[in-house]
Amino acid sequence: MRTRMSGGVGGAGVSPAPTQSTDPPGSGQIRKHKAGVLAAIKLGINNGRLEALNSRVRLISHRAHGFHSPQALIAMVYLCCADIQIGLPHR
Repeated sequence: MRTRMSGGVGGAGVSPAPTQSTDPPGSGQIRKHKAGVLAAIKLGINNGRLEALNSRVRLISHRAHGFHSPQALIAMVYLCCADIQIGLPHR
């Protein structure tokens, strides 16, 4: 047991120092997807609206567990997410 511990401690200073990179973290991913990043900046688009819509659809889906068909869920998504103005009767 003593030889295992003494060997582990003695070898701790032998490993080489990690190389320092001048590139910031994540720059490889940016370089890899350069065309898409530049297109998104030029067009001014992001996936924020898509994520918001996805969140609303998931919320409606959780509320829709009692619906009898997928068509009812789709109709509820259109009703809640589209800019549809439904006039109330007698007004």
